[in-house]
Amino acid sequence: MLKLLPIALSAGLLIPSLVGGLLTASQDDAEQETSALEESMGTLKRGQRGLKKLIAEPAENQAKLMEMLISMEAASLIAMTAKPPEPKDLSETDLALWHVGYRQTLTNLLGTILTMEDATLRTDAKALAAAYKELGKTKKAGHEEYQQD
Repeated sequence: MLKLLPIALSAGLLIPSLVGGLLTASQDDAEQETSALEESMGTLKRGQRGLKKLIAEPAENQAKLMEMLISMEAASLIAMTAKPPEPKDLSETDLALWHVGYRQTLTNLLGTILTMEDATLRTDAKALAAAYKELGKTKKAGHEEYQQD
């Protein structure tokens, strides 16, 4: 477990710098934001697929799990700051509420990822499996509500 400490500590230093770099980018550059969002979603998708193979044995796969989860954590924070494609024909208030809901969904996703990190560090396969199921539900609900065709 002590060999995971540098991974966890680097996440605490790396994630804010990743997000901070994105926040300083020009908000007028929709193409850059779309690219960052697409890249983040790709990282989340690859991470979810990779986790499936590792969660049954968290003690044996702890380092790989933590590496994947930390990259997913960073991706969710970046996605939260990106501006997704917006639905058409919403009032200003409804559009603002739509954006709040989008960020709430990503906040829920982030919470689930952190729960998985906790379960991984505790080598709790049962909690990790339950959180993985929740991750899938959150992803599905988010895509149904916020992914534009």
